[in-house]
Amino acid sequence: MNQRFSKARQFLLYSVPMGTVWLALHSVTPTFSTPKKVLIIGAGASGIAAASRLKKAGFDVTILEARNRIGGRIWTDYETAHYPIELGAEFIHGSEVVTWQLLKQHHLKTNKALKDKQIYVHLNNTVGKLDKLVPDDWEDDIWESAEDWLDRGESDTSLRQMLDSEKWLTPQHSEIAKLVNNFYACDYGADLSMLGFYGLLEASYEGDSDEEGDFRVKKGYTALIEKMAENLDIRLNTPVLSIDYSSNGVTISDKNKVTYTADKVLVTLPLGILQSGDVEFLPNLPQYKIKAIHGIGVGKVNKVILGFNEPFWKKKMAAVYTHLDSQIWWRPGFEHESSGSVLTALMGGDSGARYSEMSEQEAIDAALGDLCQIFGKEAQKAYRWGRFINWGTDPYSKMGYSYNPVGVVGLRKVLAENIAEKVYFAGEATNTIRPATVHGAIESGWRAADEMIASSSS
Repeated sequence: MNQRFSKARQFLLYSVPMGTVWLALHSVTPTFSTPKKVLIIGAGASGIAAASRLKKAGFDVTILEARNRIGGRIWTDYETAHYPIELGAEFIHGSEVVTWQLLKQHHLKTNKALKDKQIYVHLNNTVGKLDKLVPDDWEDDIWESAEDWLDRGESDTSLRQMLDSEKWLTPQHSEIAKLVNNFYACDYGADLSMLGFYGLLEASYEGDSDEEGDFRVKKGYTALIEKMAENLDIRLNTPVLSIDYSSNGVTISDKNKVTYTADKVLVTLPLGILQSGDVEFLPNLPQYKIKAIHGIGVGKVNKVILGFNEPFWKKKMAAVYTHLDSQIWWRPGFEHESSGSVLTALMGGDSGARYSEMSEQEAIDAALGDLCQIFGKEAQKAYRWGRFINWGTDPYSKMGYSYNPVGVVGLRKVLAENIAEKVYFAGEATNTIRPATVHGAIESGWRAADEMIASSSS
């Protein structure tokens, strides 16, 4: 669901050396004679990626999924328009990420979703090209401040605090300051005041792209997930209540009062669910693991999708960033043969949290009100229908995607560590380099699967 295109991000990407990427589509074949039984909690991208890898290696794998569908925070609407509309994760961020291997394997095509020249901004009651309305100074300021901070060896702080002296953060530049904040809030799920500087360096996304821009799966992200899930044993409508790892294996109880046993379990629950304590661990998780779970940030990232009788925006506009609470709008049908008249708003950080407290109608009204500020009365006149996807209060995620607050460097690695080679963890929040992305979730599933395979072969 997040955008990755600014010069500031490119600086952060190359500032520090990072580790290894799990790229292979095959894994080591284990040497055990009896298939090991593995339970996976969650049929999102990481759980399905791990299950496919483990099954190929000879494991007996069952996925327990709380929802009545697979995909987790990937959720494509195929009914509203003549093209897929992503209600959750939307983009492939980068031309070199592991998702492309799976797309090629399953013969799925993509569209180029966002190009810099097609990104507009709303600023000072004007809608125009990004490079025409927003001065380059703010990006240069971030570069210089970041370099100075590193050179001085300063301790971790929020990105907002690091940039406190920059002129575009002064009251007379309030709209530019809010616009820049919205760039980051959409991208990372948190405002500048909540993002830890060294956490941004840790999440470098190194090697993800050799060109700018984002891509969409032409048939929708769910099409990829369904291909990945073929021939897997997935139990839907199965919310897990407890994971008991006190004996030699693991015992899992679900809301339907059914008990499952296995040699190992892979937990791919969203960080929001782990923080809420909805699933009980027996015995309690170690303190270092609890510290990691509660130290990493949970981004309240939400979407409002509005349909119109006719377009009232420029034909070449792929997206428009704003200083308003709705933050960024884009066309989900961009570059489809029939692009239609639908706009999606994505909001994170404090704006996303405020939307999480709204009813569906309140969220639609608020977003439509912002559109009227941007484009005028034509937006209200053309409005036909609306939909609010409240990931912040969704009972099986309670979040959009994770972010790094001040002082959390290294906690994602701790979250990813297994316990006694019985309880393993995966999901976007466990990926140190590529959190908050689908490809980061896929990599984490492969990493956990390889750890299970290695431990079973020794």
